[in-house]
Amino acid sequence: MLHPSISFARIIQQQLVSPKFSAIKDIVRHMGAMQAQDAYAAQFAIASRLNKRVKEIDIEKAYAAREIVRTWLFRGTLHVCAPEDVYWMLALAKERLWKTMQTQWRNAGLDEKTMAGALASIKKLLKGGQQVPRKQILEMLTAKGIDVSNHRGTYILNRAAYEGLICFGPKSGKDFTFVLLEEWIPKPKPIPRKRAVEMLFNRYIESRGPATLKDFAAWSGLTLTEIRTAVKNIEEHTINDQAYIFPKNYVLPAKGKHPVLLLPAFDEFLLGYGDRTVSIKADYEKEVYKSLNGIFSYIVVMKSAVVGIWKRTLTNKNVTIHIDLFEPINATQTKELQNAAKQYGEFLSLPSTIHIQQKKAVSTLRDGTK
Repeated sequence: MLHPSISFARIIQQQLVSPKFSAIKDIVRHMGAMQAQDAYAAQFAIASRLNKRVKEIDIEKAYAAREIVRTWLFRGTLHVCAPEDVYWMLALAKERLWKTMQTQWRNAGLDEKTMAGALASIKKLLKGGQQVPRKQILEMLTAKGIDVSNHRGTYILNRAAYEGLICFGPKSGKDFTFVLLEEWIPKPKPIPRKRAVEMLFNRYIESRGPATLKDFAAWSGLTLTEIRTAVKNIEEHTINDQAYIFPKNYVLPAKGKHPVLLLPAFDEFLLGYGDRTVSIKADYEKEVYKSLNGIFSYIVVMKSAVVGIWKRTLTNKNVTIHIDLFEPINATQTKELQNAAKQYGEFLSLPSTIHIQQKKAVSTLRDGTK
């Protein structure tokens, strides 16, 4: 059930209100790892958590400067993390996923000999600091007689990432490139697994608490048994029959202004937890979670709860933001939505048009920002 105080506390820890970080690399490090299935949504997720305005191009520059890294991490999903974290996080994620992934590879007809050949070819192609788009890598593999159809190409890139061979590099035009991970980010000394679990848990609670052990297990893909073995002296507080773990020295706010937020698809505000019911009503879940194809919509948050979804339509001259609300809002909230949409346009360096639809009313607001 909805719990606005818990949800508001998460908004604070996730830096979605009164953020304390100004550097892109610092907010990513604070969050530990951030969902990045949708690369452009992830860029806005980062920008939404900073105390200064940054643009889409600034996030792309941070990738190019090796201040942040995008690769496959927890649960077999793309994430953004800090460069100093990528190796130990890969090691944590790989062990739990390996059996599942190997089954997928075998079912796709990718035996170990084929995989080894593909990875050797990718390494040769990228060696010496080469930054190569996905399409070109797959074309090279095809030319060598390796079938990359029906997700095989993705499986090969997954394998290369979890082996620590590749990660995403900077953009080349409109395309994201891949680079050799050890050329891009020097490999540090390994961290013992138990210590790594504890580090990830602490980072998670500080950036997403209050949360439960099950929330952390769902987000990280680790087992509760391993978590309880690695993390000692956990102090839990029972609220609504749920045992929550709070960040250190944290006091749940009794009052505070709940911001109106436009958050991107796959945002950690929802995907950072196994149990999302404190922040979204059950009646709205089917609108937000497109579970059949794994898509999570862009969301509207008011009073620390999800109250709608949104999408964008881009042209070279304008971004139109279509907002579909699940419940009516007042004039003040409409103005705050307009401001949030304007900020999104500024992030894209485009003027914005905001189209708001609710139960019995439709309004269109325009911002002339250039």
